[in-house]
Amino acid sequence: MKLTRLPEMEKIIVLCDMFGCSMDTLVKGDAAKEICEDTAGYDRHMNRFAKMMSAGVGIIIFGVAVSAFLDAWEKLDGLSAMVFFLFLLVAVMLFVIGGMQNESFRKNNPRITDFYTDEQKKAYEAKFPILTAIGIGIIILGLVLTVGLEYLPESVLSTALADSSLLVCVAVGVSVLTNGGIIKDKYNINKYNKETKVQENKEKNGDLTGKICGVIMLVCTIIAIIALFVFKWSYFWIIFAVGGLLCGIAAIIFGDRDKEK
Repeated sequence: MKLTRLPEMEKIIVLCDMFGCSMDTLVKGDAAKEICEDTAGYDRHMNRFAKMMSAGVGIIIFGVAVSAFLDAWEKLDGLSAMVFFLFLLVAVMLFVIGGMQNESFRKNNPRITDFYTDEQKKAYEAKFPILTAIGIGIIILGLVLTVGLEYLPESVLSTALADSSLLVCVAVGVSVLTNGGIIKDKYNINKYNKETKVQENKEKNGDLTGKICGVIMLVCTIIAIIALFVFKWSYFWIIFAVGGLLCGIAAIIFGDRDKEK
């Protein structure tokens, strides 16, 4: 009676990485078939994630636009702040839900097989410059509208429109650019696999950048609340922009240290 010798576990794992399939598929199924299929629902997840993130960014900027519009009427200063925080609340909810869903997806699917065809990748590569041009064009349109509105007879309404029109166009344009960028990354599955591995290392060793950014945004929120309700500063939202810049600086300084851990 002839016995069939199974390969060692380490060799099976190497073969799974080589063919981009699960261990069960390698042993029992057809690895080639799995490679061509999005078994994890990656494409659907990334499309939803892109929409949530781009919508969140756009809602925050649009909230600033509405706040600037209402600020033109001095009696509506309190209302403008309340409206902005409502927009901010919706955006934060989108960020939290989208971020948690993405984190959960990455934990459940730490490695994705590249199932996109060359035709699909080339098609989006051709589409991406057009989306980028549209996003930038909308922002430039906002500048044109702002300059044009200055020629209208001076009134509260014309001033309000001049202050908010640029921000509205920026909100739309940045949303288009954000969505396009995330979808572009969607096709780079190797980057997804590397980022997931880095994230796993951060969870094991501690994410220094994330902790620093959390402290920065908490301090910025406290300062913004004080600036709004104590000093009645209508441009309190600038503090959040400064916080975002500080987080970006922290990511540059401490990002490499997190990767080395």
